[in-house]
Amino acid sequence: MGKNDENPFYETGIWNVATGYSFDILMYHIYWIDRYEILAKHGAIDVNQELGLSEYEKKEGKIIGINWFYTHLYSLVSNSKFAVKKKEEREKLDKIQKNLKKFEKYLKEVKKEKINQQTNSVRIEINEKLFELCLENLIKLKEEIFPILYRANIVFQYKENYSPEDIKKMHMKRLTEVG
Repeated sequence: MGKNDENPFYETGIWNVATGYSFDILMYHIYWIDRYEILAKHGAIDVNQELGLSEYEKKEGKIIGINWFYTHLYSLVSNSKFAVKKKEEREKLDKIQKNLKKFEKYLKEVKKEKINQQTNSVRIEINEKLFELCLENLIKLKEEIFPILYRANIVFQYKENYSPEDIKKMHMKRLTEVG
């Protein structure tokens, strides 16, 4: 029994899902990175959710979003470095990881809670300037990470030139051999 008979998803075109690790661990972080970036920008995951939220809830959503955005970026780099074979690419990831680590202290300063003694309620204030600076820099670091993972064949299979004709031939061969 061939590998395609045992698991039809073993080879799926340009996605590198040959290992459960890249799919289950790294793709998990990639999925959440995008979601939490949206949450950090808008305070909600989608328009429908945002319409039903108060300003307080949106602020809280932004804080949660930027913290989890950071957490998943850091985890993605940490979980990917071992698979990057080129020394200069690994060094770039090390530098990115060190830069990400610096964000921990700044992210703690983004949110201020003020307690109203008369009403016994909590008001959240965001240091908007620091928040925007952190978010902008996290997005830049994210944009540096993905090309490295791409070139290392971690997320996509890296090829200089993709020929649609070659892909078509590969799929036709697979169809005729498997049945």
